[in-house]
Order: sequence, then structure tokens, then C-alpha cells
Amino acid sequence: MRFVCPTCGCHFYDQLITRRPSGRPRRTELFFCLGCTMVFLEPELLTAAPEFCKTSSAELPTMQGDVATLQRDLISRYWAARAKRERGGVEPSRDDVRRLKAHLGAG
Repeated sequence: MRFVCPTCGCHFYDQLITRRPSGRPRRTELFFCLGCTMVFLEPELLTAAPEFCKTSSAELPTMQGDVATLQRDLISRYWAARAKRERGGVEPSRDDVRRLKAHLGAG
């Protein structure tokens, strides 16, 4: 999926780099749109957000009592997208996602 910023329509982004107290650069886990500078975690999820929100809004009335399930689904989407990005766009297996979470101390 090609990146498209839902705010400005730009197709380009970069990884956010900050400086350590020593002055050396440090690559963060954040990205930013080169068109409007919006900061985000996963390019694929940001691109898919408008369509996802339309679908989720249509299903929301049926999911009202199950917020915990919705939250788990959203967290799963994040980790799957992150693993896919880290694998160079290759769809990750469940084991790939588990390994990534374990490596980062998140699961």
C-alpha cells in the first residue's frame, strides 16, 4: 500500500530523528509526513485510517458493549503493520509478530 497522508494527501514520509544530549543523532520509532509534518507510528495504518474509520463507524453500534475486543483488535493491527514494515513489506506470521513484541519488551 502506497503511503498517502489523510491530512494533506502527500505521498512521502521520513523517520523522525532526534539528538541525544551528546549531540549524536538518535533514530526514533516515529515517522512524519513531509507535506504537513504530522507525526505517526505506522505509515500503513495511517494510510488505511480513513477507510478503516468508515468501516468501524458502520459496525460500531453492534460493538458497543465490546470495547475490550475492539481495543485488542486495534492493538493487533498495529503490531501486524509494524512487523510487516520491519520485514520490508512482507506479511508477517503470528510468530513474527510475537518475536517482534518480545524483542521490544511489549508482549
